[in-house]
Amino acid sequence: MNLCKKENSDRRTDTLKMNFHCSAQSLVLNRYPKKNKMALYSSHTSVVKRSSGQNAIASAAYNSRSKLTLYVTDKETNITVPLVWDYSKMGGLAFSKIYAPDHAPEWVYDRETLWNKCESAENRCNSQPARKIRKALPAEFTKEQNIALLEEFAKEIAAKGMVVDTNIHDDTPNNPHGHLMLTMRELVKDRYGEYEFSHLKNREWGKAAFVKWHRQLWADLQNKIEYKNAKSTITDQKKRNQRSDTNLNSLITHFKPL
Repeated sequence: MNLCKKENSDRRTDTLKMNFHCSAQSLVLNRYPKKNKMALYSSHTSVVKRSSGQNAIASAAYNSRSKLTLYVTDKETNITVPLVWDYSKMGGLAFSKIYAPDHAPEWVYDRETLWNKCESAENRCNSQPARKIRKALPAEFTKEQNIALLEEFAKEIAAKGMVVDTNIHDDTPNNPHGHLMLTMRELVKDRYGEYEFSHLKNREWGKAAFVKWHRQLWADLQNKIEYKNAKSTITDQKKRNQRSDTNLNSLITHFKPL
């Protein structure tokens, strides 16, 4: 009888030891966060092509989910005809703002005026009045982080002399993306001292080196936010680890075999 009691007592002790071991092991394993998924990188650069029936006003209206009018003047009759593109009823616009160099005049911040001037600066039927950049925004980032990412990116481009029309679409689940339209010509003073678009395009902005530069810039800015997020996670995890260590010590202190 005494032997049976001793065996039962030993069995209960072994069971408690095993349960304690599993609890302690669980605490140790939970100290380390699961690896976060790496944010994907996607970038597309193109131009607005008149030869394909495109124009800057239509693209800007779609990107900004707004109603814009292109004023086209017939050279023979001198009659101006308004052409309207209305995307104001489309949803999904999460952010919209125009960035420009420090010396830019006020009219560049009026979207309709800006892109009408870009269209007027082009005379050929195969002209390219604007450049377009489309960036996939990390679904892992918050809305505020994606706005900050696109803002910093646009400001870096504007510092080179371009006007940047920036918009974020969030109309598809887990697929936020940014649309940017860039001017092709520098802002220069005319003979009256007013800023207008140059008669010549800045060809440097159209070279492969610029595309390579802005792709690397985007990667660097995205990685900077990723690093901040990781650092924040590590800091939070340290606090969690301290609590786990306290709980583990408490378990060890209060564990008493029968």
